[in-house]
Amino acid sequence: MKVEQEGIRLWARPCGSRVTKDQRVLTKSWSCGRRQLRSRFLKSPFTHARSVRVASPDPVPLTRCLLEMEAAKGNKKPVRVIAAVCNNRGIGKDNQMPWSIPAEFQYFLNTVTRVSRPGNMNMMVWGKQCWVSHPDSTFPLPNILHAVLSKTLLTVPDHAHFVCESLDAAVRLASEPPLADLIEIIWIVGGVQVYKEAMEHPWCDLIYLTDIMAEFECDVFFPEFDKKLFEVQDSFPDVPNGIQEDNGIKYKCQVYKRKTAGKDQQ
Repeated sequence: MKVEQEGIRLWARPCGSRVTKDQRVLTKSWSCGRRQLRSRFLKSPFTHARSVRVASPDPVPLTRCLLEMEAAKGNKKPVRVIAAVCNNRGIGKDNQMPWSIPAEFQYFLNTVTRVSRPGNMNMMVWGKQCWVSHPDSTFPLPNILHAVLSKTLLTVPDHAHFVCESLDAAVRLASEPPLADLIEIIWIVGGVQVYKEAMEHPWCDLIYLTDIMAEFECDVFFPEFDKKLFEVQDSFPDVPNGIQEDNGIKYKCQVYKRKTAGKDQQ
């Protein structure tokens, strides 16, 4: 099924045709105070499987222009990167995590699922390969809507909620009704190109980067970013201070904040 609206092409399957387990949990997890929005969003025939594609020969400038319009209306959503890297900046090997640090993974889960108001949610943005490499046991996650980036997928993968053609399209989706009143933070969880684009995005304000204080054999590496633009923080709310250790591996949770002349964006 295809619908075109305001320069966006939506590919969808009716939600009545298939509702996965995580979507049932998601429906139950929203508060009664969000009943009207839930009725508008979850019961829409284009919910649960939606692919957003900008219908333009030059989509990035167009979408950035639309994002600037949303920001002007007060709908700007913080884009935040989160990753763990070892001494050689490695983040993966054979589509798997090279290390096992349960405490650090729990820190990751606590961070991305945290919301300031019951009933609100965050959007987690994945590159297609990054999504495929994660085991089903990772899902569902509370307070999370999953968006997978792909130019080739025509249907939404199991456990995901959206397929978006680009990072800008995902950001726009989270910044426009009906999600604008629901989404608090857009979390970027990989892969490499998605990380790179996110850290260059004007709405990216924080980079959560755990330093795994050991070297592992890796074939995927975290991209460099502008240290003149992002400054490491001595301390940050809800982030452990100092060197931690779990499963015999030392690590340090760090946050890099975009330098700004305005007030802090914590």
